[in-house]
Amino acid sequence: MKLIDLREFYLSNVSEEEYYYQFYELVRDVNMVHDIFSGYEERNDYKFEVFNLQAAIDEFRLICQPGYENINMHKKEDCWFYVILFYLSKNYYQIKEFPNLINNPPLSPYQFIYNDIRNKLLFEGKDDNGKVTYNERRKLIESLSFVKSEQHIEIEHDIEKKFQEISNREASFQEMSTNERLAEIINLIENMLKSKGSYIKLDYSKECLGYINDDIIVEYKRNMQCFRHSSSEAISQRDSYSDAQKKFFINFGIVILEGIKISLESSKDNAL
Repeated sequence: MKLIDLREFYLSNVSEEEYYYQFYELVRDVNMVHDIFSGYEERNDYKFEVFNLQAAIDEFRLICQPGYENINMHKKEDCWFYVILFYLSKNYYQIKEFPNLINNPPLSPYQFIYNDIRNKLLFEGKDDNGKVTYNERRKLIESLSFVKSEQHIEIEHDIEKKFQEISNREASFQEMSTNERLAEIINLIENMLKSKGSYIKLDYSKECLGYINDDIIVEYKRNMQCFRHSSSEAISQRDSYSDAQKKFFINFGIVILEGIKISLESSKDNAL
C-alpha cells in the first residue's frame, strides 16, 4: 500500500491565499537545523507519512495527548499538527466538538491541545475544583468525532476567493451558513456584473448554451433578495423555503456565478 506523505501533500497543495499558508516555513524547514559554523542544514529526516485518513486521525489524537505541551511542542509535532489538519480540510472533514478547528487552526498548537481542550472540559463541568485531570483530557481527545462535512460545496478557486473578498467577516464560502451563502451569492453576482456603477451586458449564449441568460439571473436575484434583508416580509419569505429548496438555490447560484465567470472571460478574449 502506498503511503500518503502529508508534508508533501501540504507543500504541493497549499496556496499563498490560504489561511494555512502561514505555516509554510515551518513545514518546509522542519528538517533544517541551525549550526553556528555552517548555518542551516537539512540534518533531520522526519517523515510525515500515513497509510490512510484514519491513520492521520490516529496520529492527531496522539500528538494531542496530555504532556506534549510540557515540552512546548517540538517543531516536528507542530508540523504533524498542521499537515494533518490541512489534509483533513482538503478532504472536507470537521471535528464535531470543535467545528472551526480544521478550517482555522490556532497559530500555536498549544492553544488547542491545552487551552481549548481544558476550557471545554471546564465548561462541561468535568473538572475537580478548577483542575482538569489528564484522564479527562485523554477521554475527550479519544472521543473526538471526525465527520465529513455535509455542507461542503465544490466551487472554483477564483470564485471561492471572491466570496472571501466580499464577505464582511472575510469568511470562506465553506464557513458560511445556508442563509449567509444565499445572501453572498447575490452580492457576488452584482459584484461580478457591475463596472463603474453600471451592469455589464453579457452574451451567455455561446458559453452557457441557453441555460443562463439575463432573465434567469434577474429572476433568481429577485427570489433571493429576502436573504439580504431583515424585514418581517423578508424573514417570512426565506422561512417559507425548505432546506432542500435552499440547497437547490445555492447549487444553482454557483452555476450562475460560474456562467458569469466564463462569459466574462469570453467577452474579454473577443475584445482583443
